[in-house]
Amino acid sequence: MTSTALRWAAAYEEDDLVAAARQAVRDGVEWDADEDVRWVVDGPVVLFDSAWPGTELEADNHLVVELHPGTYRVRATYRVDGDNWMILVQLQPVP
Repeated sequence: MTSTALRWAAAYEEDDLVAAARQAVRDGVEWDADEDVRWVVDGPVVLFDSAWPGTELEADNHLVVELHPGTYRVRATYRVDGDNWMILVQLQPVP
């Protein structure tokens, strides 16, 4: 099953940002060619913002994504839709 994560870069309202992201996915996302990689994982992964200060992960500054062991295609893109600026990241299992 393919999953898509949304990172809020700029927006006035969360609901508007989520609606813009959903519309982008429905319309078909143009993924950045240089942001298309393979991950081989043995379980959950931790996503965090590398600009976050400090050396420790705190409860509110990261996301744990539960993944089954295997290989995943990971793609990303930066997208602007009016006042909604976002980063979309897609995780797709590779058979």
